Amino acid sequence: MNMMLARLGEEDPRSLGGYTVLAVIGQDGMGRVYLGEKAAGAPPVAIKTVRPGLQDEPEYRTRFAREARACERLAGAGTPRYRGADPDGRPPWLAVDYVHAPPLSVLVREAGPLPPCGAMSLVRELARILPRVHRLGLVHRDLKPGNVLVARQGPVVIDFGLLLDLASPTDPLDTPRRGTPGYAAPEHRHGRPVGEAADVYALGGILAFVLRGALPVEGPAVRRRPDGRPDISGLSTEAYELVADCMALDPADRPTPAAVVERADALSRGTTPGTARPGAFTWLPPAAQDVLRAYEEIHLPEARPAPQRPAAPPDRRSLPAPAAPTRVMPSPGTPASARPPASHHPVPALWTAQLPGRTYYAAPVLHRGLAVVAALDGTVRAFDARTGEVAWSRKLDGRVECPPAASGDTLVVSRADRWVCALDASTGKERWRRPTGNTAPSAPVIAGGRVLLGDREGLVRALDADGGDLLWTARTGERAVYGAPAVDGGRVYAASWDGSLYALDARDGTRLWEAYTGGELHGGPVVTGDTVHVGSRARCVRGFRARDGHPERRFATYGAVRARPVAYDGEIWVGCLRGGVYGLGLRDGGADRRLALGSEIRSDVAVDQHSVYAGTTDGRVYRLRRDAGPAHPWYDAGAPVEAGLKAVDGLLYVVGTDCLLHAVDLGADPTRPLGAEPAP
Repeated sequence: MNMMLARLGEEDPRSLGGYTVLAVIGQDGMGRVYLGEKAAGAPPVAIKTVRPGLQDEPEYRTRFAREARACERLAGAGTPRYRGADPDGRPPWLAVDYVHAPPLSVLVREAGPLPPCGAMSLVRELARILPRVHRLGLVHRDLKPGNVLVARQGPVVIDFGLLLDLASPTDPLDTPRRGTPGYAAPEHRHGRPVGEAADVYALGGILAFVLRGALPVEGPAVRRRPDGRPDISGLSTEAYELVADCMALDPADRPTPAAVVERADALSRGTTPGTARPGAFTWLPPAAQDVLRAYEEIHLPEARPAPQRPAAPPDRRSLPAPAAPTRVMPSPGTPASARPPASHHPVPALWTAQLPGRTYYAAPVLHRGLAVVAALDGTVRAFDARTGEVAWSRKLDGRVECPPAASGDTLVVSRADRWVCALDASTGKERWRRPTGNTAPSAPVIAGGRVLLGDREGLVRALDADGGDLLWTARTGERAVYGAPAVDGGRVYAASWDGSLYALDARDGTRLWEAYTGGELHGGPVVTGDTVHVGSRARCVRGFRARDGHPERRFATYGAVRARPVAYDGEIWVGCLRGGVYGLGLRDGGADRRLALGSEIRSDVAVDQHSVYAGTTDGRVYRLRRDAGPAHPWYDAGAPVEAGLKAVDGLLYVVGTDCLLHAVDLGADPTRPLGAEPAP
């Protein structure tokens, strides 16, 4: 999903104003924008620069200084927070908070046009930002989908490179660049006086864009009807009237931002009652929510030295022996290594099967000799676990974004259209379905004859596994419960995105205790003896006493932990988003193993009697012995592995984002080339 970050080239700086430069976010005619951080683990920043050819031109330095002053004055009011600038530097630079969110242009391209409620809600929130800008005597002059980021808390306006300061009697920096075709107001394009109404004009273009997926443009302007009104089809009467009023040719005929707020709010409420609230997830459709989540979980690269120019290739006969494929991590603060060389030969798959859809995130479920997968398009398919032959397939009405749960004859699937359903595990025939409230349910678990699952609003529900009847509903916090709950000893443990682990009474959902981990929790918890463990995005694995939530252990990891820890024979194994694999001994509370793979680990590892298997975003599955030794690339999935691995009955099951399910023999020998005969 992330197409914005690019590797640094030889010409790119490695530091700017005390910030370490990590990657290239993008560039325009003025210069490049870099990703940076002040120190390892500090909040990332976006650093805008002026390219070398323009650094010595006074007008560009003046323009850049004006943009820096405006960002500082705005103080993050619907814009990224200002962190520092040096307009006189070489190069000049401006640092603001990096926003983990897609541009509106990308969101619509990936997820399609927004429904009327979402479009009106978006424009309403943008119109609320404009008065904060205008009160400072500033006009953006380049509002467009590419300069609006859609973050979880709402839209964020970026790029004030063309801003106008109304306090200046003239604008000597008004270059021939007159904004973006379709979104630039007529007075701006024709060099006439520009005021706040120019930003309202752009709002109309943005509304038409998000409703239609494109804006009809002829040359530098939006297409017009003979009466001068915009020639934009495919809109409802109410939506068209708001678009046309905002895009009136005469600035005096355009509504004020406050009037836009009032009209858009009324239209959003009229379309879907009760949804006109702040927060993008209250008005974005599920497909757009997926795009936003993908951006929120983008792996930010580490600092790397400047690349060296390649030398002439050495004589292969004099090459040294290959280096060790991984290294032991000396401490949580040590950067992970680069992708290790494949000194071991990847093993072959026993079988592979093509899954429906374009991408895939949920781990397979192994149950009664079947490998069951559920795809984003709603297809649930069961394969014979040994041969890969399709046993049954069923198409559900809604998207499936998390792995199913299986117990006995029942397979339970959470659907993004706010339903949960139970299928016969042997045939795929539907047994029951139940609605789950206002938001999509999360990964389920079946225990004690009950189905337990969270949702995006922080609720946990218990359903009867036989008929789907609702038994109880309990609130954790105000944020999502993504991972499947854990059930043990009459308690239900749920991990919330608000950073807390909650214990509930399995009988009625009564909250027993709450424990804060310091960072968001994505994966579910695991119970090991008298302790509940959970991985946190605060770069740690936390252990709490099961009966009362008393903190018992904290294992530091180099990167954020997204996956559920895996317990096996007195150990906890987990990977982190910066490529570290950790084996945590439970007897003494220490971290027994720390290894770096170099590529992020976004899903659960798999463990068997002798080895640990970790899938990475470079498409490889690594194997390491539980007792000692390095990790080696063991299997090449050919695409990023973002769903959990499953090791069952001598086979490892892997799903890549290219929608291939792989079954690999755990006994395969990676120390010999493919097709080679075993040593005598």
